[in-house]
Amino acid sequence: MVFPFSSKGMHLVRSLICFWLAASSYAQNPESVGTGAIRGHVHDAVTQEPLLGANVVLLGTTFGKSTDEKGNFEIVNLPPGTYVVRADADGFAPEFWQEAAVPEEADPITIDIGSVVEGINFTLDPLWPPLDGELSGLVTDDSTGLPIVDAHIMLFKLRPGPIRVFHQRTGDDGRFEFGHLPYGHYVVFCGAPGYLHEYYDDVPFWWQATVLAVNENSSPDIAIALAPRVGGGLCAFTGTIQDAEGNPLEGVIVRAEGVATGTAETGPDGRYYMELTEGQYLLSADRASLATRYYPNASEPSGAMTLTVDSSTPTFEANFTLDQTLDSEKETVTVPQNFGVSAIYPNPFNATTRISFAVPLAGKVKLAVYDVLGREVAVLVDGMQMSGTQSVIFNGSNLASGVYFVRLSGTWGATTHKMLLLK
Repeated sequence: MVFPFSSKGMHLVRSLICFWLAASSYAQNPESVGTGAIRGHVHDAVTQEPLLGANVVLLGTTFGKSTDEKGNFEIVNLPPGTYVVRADADGFAPEFWQEAAVPEEADPITIDIGSVVEGINFTLDPLWPPLDGELSGLVTDDSTGLPIVDAHIMLFKLRPGPIRVFHQRTGDDGRFEFGHLPYGHYVVFCGAPGYLHEYYDDVPFWWQATVLAVNENSSPDIAIALAPRVGGGLCAFTGTIQDAEGNPLEGVIVRAEGVATGTAETGPDGRYYMELTEGQYLLSADRASLATRYYPNASEPSGAMTLTVDSSTPTFEANFTLDQTLDSEKETVTVPQNFGVSAIYPNPFNATTRISFAVPLAGKVKLAVYDVLGREVAVLVDGMQMSGTQSVIFNGSNLASGVYFVRLSGTWGATTHKMLLLK
């Protein structure tokens, strides 16, 4: 008889069988079994604080432990076997190792006689209003200002919790609107036929992108202007992009820099196709949360190979493998260490400027603008903000020219910066 289990589902079945066999053997001859242990810790995904009293259990067994004040746990006296581990806490979504939502997708842990497995760590997402976030925007042609219809928008939720991807196409008015998003930090990808693909705000790589906070007090509405591709050509680059396990990757930007600039986006099969004029090029492949690679799979541009396409080699097959890299030194969502305004650009400005600020831990934040008499002329942010670097647009078109002050205040203190409005 054939049972319709997935490979991870079979891991779960085997873990239950192994536990039953080990328990039976232990009952008959305790000295022959030995013991093992599992150690780790549990943290809050938003505040990064340890969770006291979180429950860590081995599925299908009576083994479990609550975390101490430092979020640590140790489950001991384990018979040899394969186990599926789950962590949960009041007010938080349960999670299976590693970052799996259901046991069938969890990575099992194998315990041998006397072995100790460490580093079984969990980061639990708080059960805030989980699907109340909104993010919207407009996509236009950079040269004409006209809306672009059917542009492909991808949102990558970077944190807290596991990476998630949301897709949408722009309507006849060039707009897109995502609703019911989980609160978190996002980067935005945009691409359309005949245009150079990019990440918001006008950058080629995800780790350069502006990270947007989506929460109860922040529903970003952004503007994306795509640059038209210039020319085409009789030559082309094509290939397949896959992850380290050989699975095709959708939504990867492949970029060619050389005698011309071109971009292409991989489809569900991981394939891309990009037409260019003949000449020499450097190729890169990039997608949010994955390490950027330069052909042939170099981690830095200095390791890239110069590729030539011409009448003798009109089509070049360039394949890439991208690895997970949330611990990369290029990670853009590292929690800042200091609280304050990190940039006002441009400054001086005419009508509008972007104000960026850093929040080291989630908490209440107010960002306001005052005139030289100390009168509050605008409130840009006032409420709970998650940790990270965020930015807002200040529009002073209804104000007189002159000096204004930006004041950022919160749990960690207050800081004030000067800016100059010129009309």
